Order: sequence, then structure tokens, then C-alpha cells
Amino acid sequence: MAKQGTPFPKEALESVRRNRVVLKGPLTTELGTGFRSVNVALRKEFDLYANLRPAKTYPGVPAPRGDVDLVVVRENIEDLYAEDPRAFGARDQGDQRPRVAADREVRLRLRAAEQA
Repeated sequence: MAKQGTPFPKEALESVRRNRVVLKGPLTTELGTGFRSVNVALRKEFDLYANLRPAKTYPGVPAPRGDVDLVVVRENIEDLYAEDPRAFGARDQGDQRPRVAADREVRLRLRAAEQA
């Protein structure tokens, strides 16, 4: 921050774009600092509307719930994940999420199910 003046310098974004990978840990953005959340910036820049969270147990590894093999699809465009819900097409809080986001999420869920 002190050196670049921003939590997500342009060079970092260019590196992510060039290498097609980003490794990051938990990030927070303090309210009222005037800086955009790095998490929100990454989601918007690369159109990351959902993430996949696989959960699987393996033989020989103790697990509290027995045999598990599932993938949770978690959307990133609403609620706490959206810097501004209107950015994704919502006109007011009474609106449902945009059709395009719902369609993309359904397609992602179907692809994940086909690969399982």
C-alpha cells in the first residue's frame, strides 16, 4: 500500500491476466478507506460469477460424515459479494438477480455435475 498507493496495483492485474492464475489469501477492505475491494475487483475484471467448492473424502482419511463426494457452486454476484448490486443489473432490492447470471450459474452447475 505504501509503495504503490493501492491494494491492487495495475502490474498485479496485468500479471494475473498474463499468467492466468492468482494465488491469494483472505483479503479485507476497511470501510471508508476509499479503496476498492481486491476481491470485488478480481470478480468484476474476470467475470467470476461463481466459484466451485469441491468436498470429497478419501479412503484411509477419517471423516466425520463418511463417504462424501460433492461440489458446491457458490455465486459471487449478490449480497455481500457485490460492491454495488446494480452493477449486475438489479434495479432495486426487490428485483430478482439478473437472468444472465442465473443462466450462467445453472450451466456451471450442470457442467460440474457432468464431470462428477
